[in-house]
Amino acid sequence: MKNINVFLFLVFSLQILSLNVYSQPLLLSWDGATINDSLLVLGSSTDNELVAELIVTNNTGSSMDIKVRRTEMQIVDGSINYFCWADNCYPPNISESIGYLSLAGGQSSLEGDFSGHYVPNNNYGDSYIEYEFFNMNNEDENVKVVVQFATITGINENVPIVKIYPNPATEHITINLSCIMNTVKLYDYTGSKIIEEVVNSSFYKMNTTYLCPGIYILRISTDKRVIVKQIIIK
Repeated sequence: MKNINVFLFLVFSLQILSLNVYSQPLLLSWDGATINDSLLVLGSSTDNELVAELIVTNNTGSSMDIKVRRTEMQIVDGSINYFCWADNCYPPNISESIGYLSLAGGQSSLEGDFSGHYVPNNNYGDSYIEYEFFNMNNEDENVKVVVQFATITGINENVPIVKIYPNPATEHITINLSCIMNTVKLYDYTGSKIIEEVVNSSFYKMNTTYLCPGIYILRISTDKRVIVKQIIIK
């Protein structure tokens, strides 16, 4: 009886493992790093355009014909956005790709197959755009990511004084600002958000002991502007 129970347990475990491997039919990545449900693309309001690029992987054992759907969640007035997929670029008035990309089981798209383009037109602020990649023959097989296109203003006489120390850091970083911080967000080098804290103070201490060594982007929001700084965790 004991051997039978062990056998049944192993069979059940293998079934669970198999389900976990293929639980997410499509995966997103860039530069070798997995992209989760959000991505930050930083730039200036004077940039010609900001671009989000993604690699799509078919994480199943069957081929898929994949299309892209774009949803504007929050858009800065005066900005323009469009996307390219599978050798076609679609203007701002088209929200779903006409063409599709066929990927065999386990196959990934190539660099340049997808790009999301954002043109700020000298307008400051954050725009949020959702891109959904889905199997046109079974839309339940999909993956979504919200891209935050964030533009900052140029330097002027009212830029607050910010002190961030130590940098590089190991256990924590301290932020001192000459005005009130509303929120503090930390992103890794792929643009994935790691930390988001509501601060409402001019002083903030962030625990960094659980962060992997590398370069991170710190984004501090105030009532009047966004301050972006690079920090290093060692």
